[in-house]
Amino acid sequence: MALGVCEGPCSRSSEGLPNQTLNLITARLVGCVSLTPVESPETVAVNKLLMRPFQIMLVLVVIAQSAVTLPACIWDSDTLDKEKRTSPKLAAAILGGPPPPADIRGLRARIEKLKAMPRESDPNWWNDLAGAHLRLGEAADAIRLLEPIVTKFPDNYGIHANLGTAYHLSGRYADAERHIARDLEINPDAHFGLERYHLALLQYLVRDSEFQKAHLYVDECSGLLGQNWIARHFYFSVDREQTASDKTSLPNDAAMPVNYRNKWNLLKDPHFEKGVIYMATLNPQEPACYTMLGVACLMKSNEDLHLAVAAFKRAIELGSPQRHQLEDWVMAIEKHVGEATKNSSQPQTLALAVSVACILILIAGLYLKIRKRSLR
Repeated sequence: MALGVCEGPCSRSSEGLPNQTLNLITARLVGCVSLTPVESPETVAVNKLLMRPFQIMLVLVVIAQSAVTLPACIWDSDTLDKEKRTSPKLAAAILGGPPPPADIRGLRARIEKLKAMPRESDPNWWNDLAGAHLRLGEAADAIRLLEPIVTKFPDNYGIHANLGTAYHLSGRYADAERHIARDLEINPDAHFGLERYHLALLQYLVRDSEFQKAHLYVDECSGLLGQNWIARHFYFSVDREQTASDKTSLPNDAAMPVNYRNKWNLLKDPHFEKGVIYMATLNPQEPACYTMLGVACLMKSNEDLHLAVAAFKRAIELGSPQRHQLEDWVMAIEKHVGEATKNSSQPQTLALAVSVACILILIAGLYLKIRKRSLR
């Protein structure tokens, strides 16, 4: 039966509400709570006085308490755990420890096997050999292998990718940028479309300290610097509509004729989060990667604020050139979290106050009714 609709005999109370309706509300809200009248005339009279105010006040109390169950911005020790569950890959990249050690024995055996069966006319042989050295952290050996034969295989993606990676690990960013740009010319979708983030990072790292201070390596996000973190939604809503032809922050440098933004807008890339995670995983000591991880956290619809703070703090520890900006963001986010925590307790306080007030009013009303009745 719908509330407010009488079906069959339906009496009304003096307050104008159907008795069946109030009884139904009471039953639905408190289940087994009931005031069963007894045969004593005095008790029956008292129950008649008690039942109606009890039902009305009970409805008010439950309505007040329901405010507590409304969705609210809750910030406590469980929030970071929730963010880990909803964004496990971001959490692993930000909070995870160092990568597992390489299988040294297996890689050494692989190198010996390759050397025992040389195929010097096959670029895959060179790539397998150089790749094993790179996995062992032996970038210099990979460079020694690949430099002499790069002109022999000018159009082989792997040769350029491995040599570019070896240069990167050796701190030779300009040489690395040149070969990674070339491997993307050969295969624009390399590494499932994530290699372009490698190019973006290298084109950031080759720049001077002033440029790095004013830019993020995903350059489309550089407009965030100098803004309050709360402005991020406006910024991203605008920038995501921009096309790859927007060159407002491209460096005019002849030493970098191929800028990734001439071809791609990484902020509009569906693999944006995967790309920044990929780079951070490969470069766990690079502060620029952690700064972008923090930005990726802020861009998520559920706003992983705790993870963003952890990423920004890690970038600061690693010596980020945006140290002061990141410190401001961390302070602002932590302040926001503190205020949200404080505000989240207000509905409970309000509900408790309303509940106490209803009980006091109920007691006072009952007292006055019983007093009035006794004086008749």
